[in-house]
Amino acid sequence: MPRGKKKSPAEAVELKLQEVNEKITKLEANLKNLKAEKKSLEAEKKKMDIEALYNAIQESDMSIEEAKALFKTEPKNEEVNNGEN
Repeated sequence: MPRGKKKSPAEAVELKLQEVNEKITKLEANLKNLKAEKKSLEAEKKKMDIEALYNAIQESDMSIEEAKALFKTEPKNEEVNNGEN
């Protein structure tokens, strides 16, 4: 069976370069899709966290204003730990 004309070294490199560029394009498209999926999942998690927080506030019979005031007056764990050292 005839194999065809053998490519010159320059043609072989050019072909390999084209293949690499095609792979890069596909990977960039995949990365773009994954970043969009990540952003969507982060938004969904944020929504769930907010809903859980709202439900906890409602279950404790607090108003939103009371909860906001509570967050402003409570020291953070880092501040408490730094004071103990």
